[in-house]
Amino acid sequence: MPQDSTLTNIMDNTWNTALNTEFGIIALLSFIAALVSAFFAAGSFMIGWRTMKAQISTENSTKGGKNVPSTQSLMIDMVRHLYRNYVVTYAIRERMKEKKFMVYPSEIHLKKMRLNLDNIDLHIYLKKPEDYLTLSNLYLFIRNYHYELEVFTEHLKDKMLDISTKEKDLYSLLFKCEFLTENIIKTLVTIWPDSKRNFILEAKKAISDSQEYRQDETWLRTMAPMDSFTHYKGDNYSYYLRKLFVDSADTFIDRFNRDVAIELGKDSVGSYKITMIDV
Repeated sequence: MPQDSTLTNIMDNTWNTALNTEFGIIALLSFIAALVSAFFAAGSFMIGWRTMKAQISTENSTKGGKNVPSTQSLMIDMVRHLYRNYVVTYAIRERMKEKKFMVYPSEIHLKKMRLNLDNIDLHIYLKKPEDYLTLSNLYLFIRNYHYELEVFTEHLKDKMLDISTKEKDLYSLLFKCEFLTENIIKTLVTIWPDSKRNFILEAKKAISDSQEYRQDETWLRTMAPMDSFTHYKGDNYSYYLRKLFVDSADTFIDRFNRDVAIELGKDSVGSYKITMIDV
């Protein structure tokens, strides 16, 4: 059968050519693998969304729904918490720079920076798959922030680690406070686009109310001299100054510097508010 023989030869030659071509079979297999991965990723997303929808239905029927205003207020309070973390992180950096990075803060200061998500369950409010993705990203960002706090704690205690790495860790933690603040507000607006609450104004108020602006004698005694640290003027990226407080940047900076001065100062019994330990 000459026809069958010819077809066989063509198939053999084609196969050999593919094998001898640098990207022939490898590229084909890689392409197939990519398609399969994309298929399963899309499938996983839809399964996650449908599972979450089922959980929402169950929770709403068994718990009668959540208190929306309370949940929103807890999210706003996270913004306040992140601002306080920003202040303390900045103060820690100043204390470490003063001692040539041969000290590190007591771990309790860093443990207090963790955000508590136990009382916040936003899944039951989601209406669209896009909301699910926004919320998943927020939870991922917060988990990463917690991981960075853990790594930073270990880096600070390592006397063999170079100073530049510790400085980068500190800068990253400062950046994350603003980055998470921006994403929390974005999540609130995404999940409740028709809310009568102005989440941006509430976030600004939560931060402003937590800032120190008193100048009485007791307050001044616990405050470090304002010229004892590098005054904050905003980094290249600053959500606080470029967006949230863009209309009152000078006031924000002044109050922030006072907040840092308090954290660098002493408490009512004369002990430094931030406990530092020799490396």
